[in-house]
Amino acid sequence: MNVIVSNKYRNELRNIGIEVSGVLEGTFTSEQIINAFSNYYYERIILDITSIQNYNNISYLIEELKKIFSILDVNKTILYIDNIPEFDNAIFINNLVNLKIYNYAFELNDVIELYNNPRTSLDFQDSINAPEINVKSRVIGIKNVTSNAGATTLVYMMMQELSKKYIVKCVEINKDDFKYFQNENMISVSSDDFINEILNEPYPDVILVDQNDYDNEFIIKETLYLLEPSILKLNKALDLNPNLLSFLQDKKVVINRTSISLPKLQDFEKESGLKLFDIIRNINERDKVNPQVINLLTKLGFNKTNNGNIIHDDTEKRKSFF
Repeated sequence: MNVIVSNKYRNELRNIGIEVSGVLEGTFTSEQIINAFSNYYYERIILDITSIQNYNNISYLIEELKKIFSILDVNKTILYIDNIPEFDNAIFINNLVNLKIYNYAFELNDVIELYNNPRTSLDFQDSINAPEINVKSRVIGIKNVTSNAGATTLVYMMMQELSKKYIVKCVEINKDDFKYFQNENMISVSSDDFINEILNEPYPDVILVDQNDYDNEFIIKETLYLLEPSILKLNKALDLNPNLLSFLQDKKVVINRTSISLPKLQDFEKESGLKLFDIIRNINERDKVNPQVINLLTKLGFNKTNNGNIIHDDTEKRKSFF
């Protein structure tokens, strides 16, 4: 059986044409909705967004939805959304997707369609179904694969080099390590505020994102995955995610802060099946010029850095292996 939580659209949802075992009508807090259904068996919940108290306060609404779906099964819920401009836009939809709310509808017919054919995350990998986001900056994520692989410091060094020719902003998600660099272009935000920060004017040429555990491929369409291939750190990462190497097969993997010899790194490539995008040795973030960082940026297509030429140091010698 199914349950319906409704307010503004109670009349429409009463006659939706599905079997219903429970109805809750009015406006409610997230706690009241959770208490009503956390121990109640149901196949689906149709949740009218106007039944959530203060639903027209977007920030508050997102927090309430987050609380609801920390307890209730988001995959069993269809969110019926008030068809007004405040909701029918890329920022709001991407907030929903970030909460893994894939089954949302603005029309009654779409509720029925989702009831019969629910969406999954795979549907949003299709460009036809993916939310339209007009991000005017180039957004590049930097993400640690092994623990403490140096994403935060690499973001800072990339910004230092890029800022000589481009307008750059750095955004750190769900941490506050950027404050130690004391740079006004390095901003720390929560995952809830990230999309709004990215879409805020003025638009820089480049936004570098210290992702941490955040993922949103609709916004961050290219990511550097940093890996330190020590036995300890690599095996720890594989213990947490046995499919890690398979996931990284087609990704831009960067070996960072390593002192491992080139032959050993060649062996690592063969054994792991990974084609490394770049290798960065231990470098000093205080240096005014970082040739290895410039080479990484050149590989990423930033042709204004060093006029688009690979710098001829030991990094150039490594280039032939990839």
